[in-house]
Amino acid sequence: LTTAVSARVLQGMCQREGVHFEETLTGFKWLGNRALELQQEGYEVLFAYEEAIGFMIGGTGVVDKDGVAAAAVFVDMLNHVYKRNTTLQEHLQSLYDKYGERLYKQGYFVIDATINTDEVLAGLRREYPSEVGGLKVKSVRDMGTGLDTAEESRVTKLPWSKGDKMITFRFHDNGFCTIRASGTEPKLKYYIDLPTKDEDGSEVDISAVEDNISSWLA
Repeated sequence: LTTAVSARVLQGMCQREGVHFEETLTGFKWLGNRALELQQEGYEVLFAYEEAIGFMIGGTGVVDKDGVAAAAVFVDMLNHVYKRNTTLQEHLQSLYDKYGERLYKQGYFVIDATINTDEVLAGLRREYPSEVGGLKVKSVRDMGTGLDTAEESRVTKLPWSKGDKMITFRFHDNGFCTIRASGTEPKLKYYIDLPTKDEDGSEVDISAVEDNISSWLA
């Protein structure tokens, strides 16, 4: 389990290994509640995480982020890696070699008199971009209208409310960029996760996506 703005490296691993993967809205209240629902449906929830560095380890009975359990699992992994006479960096590289390396970046723009969040989102909704930073948009999810073009029904599976300030553009190989207004600060946040190669084999430039997002505020 992860949230809608978190890195997608584990999604690719789950797809390769036949493990069920889901995303929720941001926050462990959503992750924890969905974990309980999945358990009632017969699933064993192995792991949940979010972009803001929170980890939930399955099987502990704690349905929330738990740094103590995460530290214990990390030490256990460390012992396993060292027994194979390798290092953590080498182990990480072996995972990249098998499942693919990812690019991730997040940031924000401070909302002031020169930026109107409602106007920015309204401009995107008038005509969703077909490309962002040179990457072809495969689908769009708009939490303010309920639209999700990846779904046959064209309605998102996530809970949504009219006017919610969050739009996601999806790219090749689970890539995405999401912009959303902070619920607690005068900020417009963005999150970008991309594979290192586009579908034509060309190198992906994450800064081009970031620059494109910035241009929406100009």
